[in-house]
Amino acid sequence: MIYSSISAPFFTEYIAKITKGKHVKWSKLLSSQYRNSKVFMLGLYFPENPFWQKVSCKKMLIVWSGSDVIRLKKIKSSSRDNLLSLLEKKNYRFASNGVFLKKEMDQLYKFKRSVENVKLPSRHDFSNLFNMPDKFSVGVYIPDGNNKGFYGYNVIIEVVKRLKEIDFYFYNLKGYVSNKEEKQIKNLKCVPSAISDMPSFMKKISCGVRVTDHDAASMTAVEYNMAGRWFIFNHDMKYCIKVSHKPSVDEVADRILEVKKNKYNMINNKGEKFYKKEHSVNNFLSTINGLL
Repeated sequence: MIYSSISAPFFTEYIAKITKGKHVKWSKLLSSQYRNSKVFMLGLYFPENPFWQKVSCKKMLIVWSGSDVIRLKKIKSSSRDNLLSLLEKKNYRFASNGVFLKKEMDQLYKFKRSVENVKLPSRHDFSNLFNMPDKFSVGVYIPDGNNKGFYGYNVIIEVVKRLKEIDFYFYNLKGYVSNKEEKQIKNLKCVPSAISDMPSFMKKISCGVRVTDHDAASMTAVEYNMAGRWFIFNHDMKYCIKVSHKPSVDEVADRILEVKKNKYNMINNKGEKFYKKEHSVNNFLSTINGLL
């Protein structure tokens, strides 16, 4: 099996390693040596990229993310339909990484073959369930730059300021760089570099929060559940604590305090067992082998 991704090669490199497949840089797939290959491609990323017109493999499974739907909605419907029709003619299949993303995909285009849900394995080993830390703290994935608003930054930062007795950890894939205002907030702990050991990081986290404009089956939510942590999320996801799609500062703060006051069992045992099974390597391979 060949694995590749334009947007998240770090993830497909890992999947190739644990499944004993081969990772190939996306641009290399244009080479004739891969014409008879079966390819797992994570994300469309930029649908306008000429790569999609040129690539020719025996079979390809393209697993969409939430950002793929957003980008496809922004281009002309005729261009979108032409692209997806072309890819279907090449015998490529489409899949989602979340049930509600699948619904959006089906609303966007009439696929010839059903869109299946692929549950991606985690890049981290959460085999040992951790006890809760002595000090209650909250983990929040927040990107740097212009994407902060997409991740509910304006709500989250006000929650941080309000709940002064709780430590909040801001982090992302490259490391979170705090600005001048954030440096003045004593209970905000910004992680300045990429987290290479997520299980160790999770040992000091009590629960997670994610408030996004759009999402699929968030791997952040999956991994918090795997670690037995509660996850406050503004999208429907099993064993997560649901808040409104556009939650207020009060709503998010209240849910965090409910977890802190042990309204929920402190260890999310059901979520831990469910997601470790659903997102196992064996389950993942069984699904994609059936589709390819």
